[in-house]
Amino acid sequence: VVQQMGPQKIVTMIIVTLIMVISFVFISARISQPNMQLLYGGLEAKEASLIADKLATMAIKYEVRGESNIYVPNNKVGELRLKIAGEGLVGNSIKGYEVFDNSSSFGTTSLVQNINSRRALEGEIARTIMSLPAVKNARVHLVIPKKRLFLKENTKTTASVVVNVGSRVLQEEQINSIMHVVASSVPNLLPEDVSIVDNRGKLLSAGEGQNDMSKITTSEKYKSKIENKYQAQITNMLETIIGVGKVNVKVSAEVDMNSMEETSEIYDPKNQVVRSEQTNEEELSSQGASTSSAVGTASNLDDGNNTDSDGSMNNGPKENQTKSQSTINYEISKTVRHSIKQAGKITKLSVAVVLEGKYKTTGEGENATRQYIPLTESQLAKIKALIKSAMGFNTDRGDVVEVVDLPFTEIEELPEPEKDLLAGVDVMKIVEYILLLIGFVVMVIFVIKPILTTTHHVVRAKMPKEVKIPEPIISQAALETNEEDEEENDMLVNVTNVEGKVRDASIKKAANIIENHPEESTQVIRKWMLSDVPTK
Repeated sequence: VVQQMGPQKIVTMIIVTLIMVISFVFISARISQPNMQLLYGGLEAKEASLIADKLATMAIKYEVRGESNIYVPNNKVGELRLKIAGEGLVGNSIKGYEVFDNSSSFGTTSLVQNINSRRALEGEIARTIMSLPAVKNARVHLVIPKKRLFLKENTKTTASVVVNVGSRVLQEEQINSIMHVVASSVPNLLPEDVSIVDNRGKLLSAGEGQNDMSKITTSEKYKSKIENKYQAQITNMLETIIGVGKVNVKVSAEVDMNSMEETSEIYDPKNQVVRSEQTNEEELSSQGASTSSAVGTASNLDDGNNTDSDGSMNNGPKENQTKSQSTINYEISKTVRHSIKQAGKITKLSVAVVLEGKYKTTGEGENATRQYIPLTESQLAKIKALIKSAMGFNTDRGDVVEVVDLPFTEIEELPEPEKDLLAGVDVMKIVEYILLLIGFVVMVIFVIKPILTTTHHVVRAKMPKEVKIPEPIISQAALETNEEDEEENDMLVNVTNVEGKVRDASIKKAANIIENHPEESTQVIRKWMLSDVPTK
């Protein structure tokens, strides 16, 4: 067979056979391989090495994709995560207060102790941040200045945090939570002194100046909260009157977010109260000098005539003087007022309401039409009055309320999305089976079929030519057959593997022919066996 095919066909068949065998083995290996699922991702080199050694010890097949992503069979993910987490192989690279477990304070300098204390604090804070579901990994760096006695102002304590969130995005609340967790864990650290950066290099918290942004965000949220509150109140009230789905309310609020603290003292001069009164009276008495006396020794000598009855000198006229002084202290009424103006005061409300009236159907069947019936002016006025009462309408603030009656546009319902027939189906497995089937068909067409065809042609070429039976044998057989036909009452016997019934005499005649001519009979039987169409 090989000699008849030729070298070119043989080489082609060998190459095709090898390709098909290799493809068959590869696809079979892929099909028999279990589905791999991520066990842990984003690991550090040390953690990945420890986990890989543990999986090898447990004789579990695993794959390392990328730099530090470990995949295991999907039916063992949960069990392996519990075992690995229980042994502390994950997160073991971040040291907290464990740095002091194997260290001895004897012979350790204060510098090393301070560094270890800071490392431990950074590790514990990083672990706390990693406990958040959105954070895969975190690193914390603290700058804690030394306290100096002779400095009035010391350097501020600051912190920087790098978080790995994968493809997720941290919300504002989560960022603020991380800032306050770090600030609360370090003495003298303020939340605005904490900077946060994600794994994409995006600055999430800028540290200083963050309070201003937080205030802006808070004011916007407070404004939206007020608007949603009034909108819900008005909508619920009107839907009970007009109907569900026939009311559209929008509220716009102007809010004063400025806070002010004021202390004032007010005096009322009209309300005076006497607190104290003091009166002093003073009476003075003096004797004037005589102008008629001569100057000399005689005038200076007391002869008894210049003395009064009390013995005092009487040199001139006597003067009496009285002095009176009164002091009254009044207490003036004073009012001390300390007022704090809180932020969030509503300065103006604007409400816009769109209502849909009723529809009246006229006609029947295909000729039916819908006619829109708007609300009357009196109904709109009553609804407007209800809205003003519900919102606390204030003319001094300049509140505005507008109510309009308009038909709503009908929204066409979107068709339901078609169910995905391939949902939950492993498409790659199906593709591998299809490729395996195609490979088998190609092997049959290009390898097995050519071999069978060539073998068949070679066998037919080697088959002996048509054997000519000698005339005496044919004549004798024909004569004997005619004699058999004349014997109508000859017995019929069953022969195995022969259709129908054969006369016993015919079998005997055939046996005699084979016995007398064995070589010719053998060639005839061999020809029958090698022929495509059975000989009758």
